[in-house]
Amino acid sequence: MTESIAIIGLGHVGLPLFLTMSGVHGKAVVGVDRSAARVDQLWRCSVDEPGVKQALQDHVAQDAQKNSIQMSVQSACDAIVIAVECQDSAHLVAVAGQVLDHLKQGGVLMIASTCQPAWFGALVAFCREQGRAPGEDMYLAHVPERLMPGQAMQEVRGLPRVIGGYTRGCADRAASYYVPFMNAGVERVGLEEAALIKIAENGYRALNVVFANELEKIAHAYGMDTARVIRLANTHPRVNVHTPGAGAWGRCLPLSMDLLAEEGSALLEVARGLNDKRPSELVDRLMQRLEGVDAPVVVVAGLSYKAGLSDIRRSAGGMMVRALLERGGVAQIRVCDPVVRAADWEILRAGLEFEKFNKLSFFRDIVDALEGAHGVVVSVAHQEFSAIMPEQLRGVMASPGVSVGVMTW
Repeated sequence: MTESIAIIGLGHVGLPLFLTMSGVHGKAVVGVDRSAARVDQLWRCSVDEPGVKQALQDHVAQDAQKNSIQMSVQSACDAIVIAVECQDSAHLVAVAGQVLDHLKQGGVLMIASTCQPAWFGALVAFCREQGRAPGEDMYLAHVPERLMPGQAMQEVRGLPRVIGGYTRGCADRAASYYVPFMNAGVERVGLEEAALIKIAENGYRALNVVFANELEKIAHAYGMDTARVIRLANTHPRVNVHTPGAGAWGRCLPLSMDLLAEEGSALLEVARGLNDKRPSELVDRLMQRLEGVDAPVVVVAGLSYKAGLSDIRRSAGGMMVRALLERGGVAQIRVCDPVVRAADWEILRAGLEFEKFNKLSFFRDIVDALEGAHGVVVSVAHQEFSAIMPEQLRGVMASPGVSVGVMTW
């Protein structure tokens, strides 16, 4: 009999997993997302993730009549994967409560969302309250994803995977759904241990970003070449300092700092505070460079949180725009991003809740945005920005010197 699987949440994590599992022979896989706009977007294949878009187009062409992308779970399932971004244990329990009745006796509930270890105690208690016994009449596992935006379709198969089970049998049962399509190994651990491993990975990366930015601030204060300091430090075989930038943003890295801080890590609490200040610090540095310029025109280069992607969630660029609006004293703020959709910019703009929107304008071309501007602060190193050399900038900007944020051209 064909096994049935439901993937709940078709975002950055759930969509690549859905498309990959759908290609495994002998399994009936449905993708579920409560957002009508998201479901419509998927059926129209209007997704800009490299690799995912082509896989989605192939899937829709093959399975358009099977209604494999839905807004709710419509039948009993042997396995359910929750890939919804959960804010806390109550949110995780609420999502599980919407799907648990659709899990067959002996089925496996797998959590792909990034979680704090303590959340699983509440989830286990909830399952028992609903008359389900993890490890007995159902299996419960945590299978955190490690996907890098822009490489999701390769990494969903190619990265080693940690699977945490409420019992060893739960981990084994969950692994049986992943091993058939993976090109890498699987390590079975405890439920809470898998959660800590996941946030440790992203927490480590976030700390390195914060450290690089702190190092840049010191080098800047001394007038040193930050890139050279880091390049030479990295010639040591056991050192790998990241490139400084506007901070650790997006969804995963800030979330891991939040969760580790909530677990009592004083180090991550401090790192989170330093990271939160970084966009405003770069804006302050820019405005100091522009002292004496009457009513300057300023460019914020980059609105997405990562180069080449259109995702604007928790982006440094958005925070820089807010910091400039709060600070005042500028004639115009030009926001430039070659990959962000104009509709997403309007959503972010509406969320700023400032009255003086006549100061804000959106550009796709960086040269157009820089024409006649006095300064620019760079939040993300899009290729389109990196291709513009400083001498070219001087030809289009109003100021004789180019005021650039930390990211170099």
